[in-house]
Amino acid sequence: MADRMAVLSRGRIVQQGTPSEVFGAPAGVEVARLVGYHNLFEGRITQRTQTETRVSCDDIGLNVALAHGAPSHGRVILALRADDIDLGYADTVPTHGHNQLPARIARLRMHGLGLHLCCDAGLAVALEVQIPRRTPRHDPLHVGSEVTLSCAPTAIRMLPAVD
Repeated sequence: MADRMAVLSRGRIVQQGTPSEVFGAPAGVEVARLVGYHNLFEGRITQRTQTETRVSCDDIGLNVALAHGAPSHGRVILALRADDIDLGYADTVPTHGHNQLPARIARLRMHGLGLHLCCDAGLAVALEVQIPRRTPRHDPLHVGSEVTLSCAPTAIRMLPAVD
C-alpha cells in the first residue's frame, strides 16, 4: 500500500525504493532474508550470455536471467522465493525454458492457505516450496514422494557472495 519503503536492519536502512524494487531486487543476502527469500544457496558463475547467466551449484547448473548490477563472475548467492517454485509430477510436461530439478520431499505440512514442502534436490540446502491448497493433485504427496521442481530463470535473484 506504500509508494516507497525502507528495509531496516539493526537500526540502519539497508535498502529503500518502491516495493517492486525492494522485493524484486534485494540489495543483498540480508535484505533477501528480510523480504521473504527462504531459499539462499551458493553457486559459481560458469557462463554468461547477453540474457542469462549459467550458475553451477554443487553439481547442478541453473540458468539465471541477467539483471542490471548482478555479479558477472565468481561466487554468488542465489535467492529464490518458495512460492516461485512450481511442483511437477512424473507424468506432466516440463515447462519449456525453466530450470528443472528432480527432488524428493523431505518434509511437508499445511501452512496457511497452502502446502509447505522441504525438498532435497541435490543442493547443499533443502529447497522450501510453497504451493496453494487448490493445486491439483497435491493430496497424494507425502514424505519420500519423487517430484520435479521448476523455476523460471527470471525468478532467481543473483546476489554477491558474502565472505
